[in-house]
Amino acid sequence: MKSKILERILKIITVRIIAKYNPLIVAVTGSVGKTSTKDAIYTTLNKYKNTEKSSRNFNTEIGAPLVFFRVDEPGKDVKSWLRILWKGVKLILKKDDNYPEVIVMEMAADRKGDIEYLTSFIKPHIGVVTAIGDTPVHLEFFENVNEVVKEKSLLVKHTKKGGTVILNGDDGRVFQMKGRAKAKVKTFGLSNRAEIRAKNIKLTGTEKDPRGIQFSVNHGTEEHKIELPNVFDEGSVYSVLAAVGVGVSLSIPVYRLVESAAEFMPPKGRMRLLKGDGFNIIDSSYNAAPKSTELALETLKKLPGKRKVAVLGDMLELGQSSKEAHEKIGERCKFLDVLITVGEDSELIGPSAKENGFKGDIFHFKSAERATEKVEKLTSKGDLILIKGSQSIRTEEIVEKLMTGDPQKELVRQYHPWKKDGQN
Repeated sequence: MKSKILERILKIITVRIIAKYNPLIVAVTGSVGKTSTKDAIYTTLNKYKNTEKSSRNFNTEIGAPLVFFRVDEPGKDVKSWLRILWKGVKLILKKDDNYPEVIVMEMAADRKGDIEYLTSFIKPHIGVVTAIGDTPVHLEFFENVNEVVKEKSLLVKHTKKGGTVILNGDDGRVFQMKGRAKAKVKTFGLSNRAEIRAKNIKLTGTEKDPRGIQFSVNHGTEEHKIELPNVFDEGSVYSVLAAVGVGVSLSIPVYRLVESAAEFMPPKGRMRLLKGDGFNIIDSSYNAAPKSTELALETLKKLPGKRKVAVLGDMLELGQSSKEAHEKIGERCKFLDVLITVGEDSELIGPSAKENGFKGDIFHFKSAERATEKVEKLTSKGDLILIKGSQSIRTEEIVEKLMTGDPQKELVRQYHPWKKDGQN
């Protein structure tokens, strides 16, 4: 009941703030890649427009409005929430001359009605849909995949008529959402049907010291090369393409957008390459879904390494599709030298991998804590290790034990409540 009252107050104040400042709103949804895409859009636009983005993955009924209040932490108690609400009221009473021109935010669809609620008072000028995949997360709260697609497509439906919808042209379910758009539609991706397309993707650097990824961005007759240092995954390519699409819809020249997008760095825990003692770690410990896990394994396959090791935690919130989704991931593990799974349903990955030709060693542990000791023992110089799992599996704890850098600077979820007792 208290949360519903807070939602109502946040909604009332947010509506007044939007009416007063009229920022251009860019909203991002999808089953994977929302936060990375939001960050890529912010990085790309901020050189040309006063831009603000939502903090971390605040994308729910209570979290999403906070970006309009210009706060980056939710309230922890009544007193802190009162301070946040008062800050919002002050924005209404006294004009902030430095209020952002553009606000980039996420909209989650964890349950039916989430996006319908948010778009009832936050009307995007630009709506971006990243990817859905064959088995999206949060299926446990929907009847089937089509219900997930229908919910996320509401962002497309409610994007303002004079605005633009930016859709992943390579994801069939997302591409079909163009039929619900009242706004103009632009598509991005790697396929020929994408209007903003990446070509000639290749890794840069050497086998011992991989540098990043390079590709060309094509839009109409234009083609511009871009290099992303410390970025190695295809998912980041999609994030950058979506960001270019947003910039193009705001009439910023493509070559300018490519220049600024080159500064994009994936958020912590999302396919960052970290150093261990003589080996490399692909840290994808923030979260896991079938689509993002498939892309992560493809990145592991392409990058150089003496041995390829994958530590895969449960992919949660998949409902009745969980068994099939974990078994499908096993089908993609044939190239690995070592497979370590963590959690409950992830135990299904190993047998599936064996059935599909995997010849290496397989280990399974119920918790990240128990898996860590094994990973530390088997790791050797020259290895490349992918570590990925849903949030509550806490696979970042494994990364922390293996890395040589500063966890506070390089790892996700290092703030006190989470470190203490697992609160997100």
